[in-house]
Amino acid sequence: MLLKTIRFDFGLVHFHNDYLCLQVDESVHFTEEMLHKIIFHKEKIIESKKIGYLSYRIYSSSFDPILLLKNAEVICKHFTKLAIVSNRYMDNIEAEYLKRLCPISCKFFSLLDEAVPWLITE
Repeated sequence: MLLKTIRFDFGLVHFHNDYLCLQVDESVHFTEEMLHKIIFHKEKIIESKKIGYLSYRIYSSSFDPILLLKNAEVICKHFTKLAIVSNRYMDNIEAEYLKRLCPISCKFFSLLDEAVPWLITE
């Protein structure tokens, strides 16, 4: 169930009961500060419950994968799994690399309808 959608200066975040869905805007470089903004609002809306994190890559954007390592403790505290959804081949290649860095289970999907069930199952 969708609880709230917030428009940030970097994109949209849809907060659901069991996961959040991030849609970063075109050409945005996703930063640690942006991650912490999302977590701040997640704590207000969903509180301390651990949820899934869905990166819905509609547009071309970037982020430094070291962000996953630097924020591993925070990521593990708030999230259960990371799903990357995209129809771009390069995102699939990047996801294989991210699986090695991500402190939580990480999986690539080409369809949103496949990612959500995976995110919300234990």
